[in-house]
Amino acid sequence: MAESNIYLDNRNIKMSTIRDGSRIKVDIYWHTLGLTYPKALTICEELDRLFIPFRLFQHLNPACPDSIFIGYLVTVEEARLLIPLIPYRIEYIFPSNYSEIHGGDRYGLTIGIGYMSNHYQCYRSWMDEPRKIKQEDLYSLIQSNWSMRKFQQGLRDISRLDNIV
Repeated sequence: MAESNIYLDNRNIKMSTIRDGSRIKVDIYWHTLGLTYPKALTICEELDRLFIPFRLFQHLNPACPDSIFIGYLVTVEEARLLIPLIPYRIEYIFPSNYSEIHGGDRYGLTIGIGYMSNHYQCYRSWMDEPRKIKQEDLYSLIQSNWSMRKFQQGLRDISRLDNIV
């Protein structure tokens, strides 16, 4: 049996070791409903198999998550691998320039799973508001025939200000 690269750090946050070759990292927040701890562990195992580093946290809000975050430098291939792993209905996407203090990534290389559209709602600026996303728009982003350029344009289109809730 292969040795796992998953471990608990000193704050009891489940993480994988950083590996050469992976451009992105994934932050996963598990909840009591929707994205439960066992479901989150299944995602972690798949990410470990794909050599994609991750961090796993328990979200403060136990309700089912409804959002994701995709950094602006995540490729269509990376999104194509990860979006189908998400076990809840994605209704919102945070803008790719979402502030780092609330879960974004200034380097653009993070995918956030288990986010909630109403989390930090009273603290964030209007620019950080999640955008409502239709399922067909989300899945059109990861179509196999889309180039990186078309994927990035699709992310920008979804993140337009007129899609704010």
